[in-house]
Amino acid sequence: MYLAVIAGIFLVLVKSATTESIQSPWLAIPPYIFLLYGVATIILLTFLLWSKRFQPMLVSLHFFLSLSLVLFVYPLGFGFDPFIHQATEKIILATGSLTPKPFYYVGQYSLVVWLAYWSGLPVKYLDSWLLPLLASLFLPSVIYYSFRENFRSNARAVNILPLVFLAWPYATLIQTTPQGLS
Repeated sequence: MYLAVIAGIFLVLVKSATTESIQSPWLAIPPYIFLLYGVATIILLTFLLWSKRFQPMLVSLHFFLSLSLVLFVYPLGFGFDPFIHQATEKIILATGSLTPKPFYYVGQYSLVVWLAYWSGLPVKYLDSWLLPLLASLFLPSVIYYSFRENFRSNARAVNILPLVFLAWPYATLIQTTPQGLS
């Protein structure tokens, strides 16, 4: 049931994609998406509360849905920073270096250029999807295992704890920037 609702949400997001200049992604997405997201969250919470084991793939999928929304709505890109970073990464991939050296950004640039070189995937997609994917894959498990091992909390409570993180503002994790990646 959960996977069906999530698939429906992703379908709505893909259909809501726009190339127009809009102030907010919520202008392109139909309002009933909140109801679908709420239903998906309740189903996942119920499942996690009744499950004796942590389900990292389901929680990671929920994180990915939450963090990748703007990537679906704005297929051309969101904000000004990604275009600058992607242009720089493309120069480094083509020439091997950039002058003057942007030391503050070297971690992100190195990772994206390395992945582009070895995978053959375009810099645009690697740069856009890198941080939401990494955050979705690692944050739920890091939160879960940190609390389980360090605080010896109730197992069922710790199962749902990673979802509490989604209640906090996480705007820095929706697009790959050096600050967000760090």
